[in-house]
Amino acid sequence: VGILTGGTSGFGYAMVRALLPQGANLAVFSVDEITEDALAELRNTGRGEVEYYTKDILAHNASEEMVAQTMERFGQLDFVIANAGFAIRFEESLLTLPLDRLVEAMRTQFEIFPITFATLALAAARVMAPRYETIEADEMGHRHDSGAIVVTLSEASLCPLRDDLIAYAAAKRASLSVMETLAAVLGPKNIRV
Repeated sequence: VGILTGGTSGFGYAMVRALLPQGANLAVFSVDEITEDALAELRNTGRGEVEYYTKDILAHNASEEMVAQTMERFGQLDFVIANAGFAIRFEESLLTLPLDRLVEAMRTQFEIFPITFATLALAAARVMAPRYETIEADEMGHRHDSGAIVVTLSEASLCPLRDDLIAYAAAKRASLSVMETLAAVLGPKNIRV
């Protein structure tokens, strides 16, 4: 059972289409509504069940609500895919861009990416940890199951060379840092990040 944000179009929708035939049950959260035709297509693609919720991931307590709604619908949570977001692109040189527009874009992009990723990951980990940290390792030192938290980043997080995407790239780079920190913190709880 997993949470996926931003699954009504593009890469998020493709992930839903790929996971359902494998038997994954998904709670998908998006600010956009999915069409009835697309939802009917998904419900006929495989063994897994999907429930779509219209949710603004930036809303107060959105992370806790997404976890609670998933637990209410499916009774457990095994993985999270933090995918929702959008890039703010500047159409003018940074040397002439009004600084207040840069500040506004930076705040928005940081709220969308590292902040919502961190809060959703931690809200989910609080539910997943009691289940996964108790799984014993086999004789080879491997556990047969684990929780997982995935964040979709961007090449901009590794190679932020475009001035039109400065706010987006900075926020994605911060998300990479959050991911690395969460991997270190949640790894001992048997949750992969």
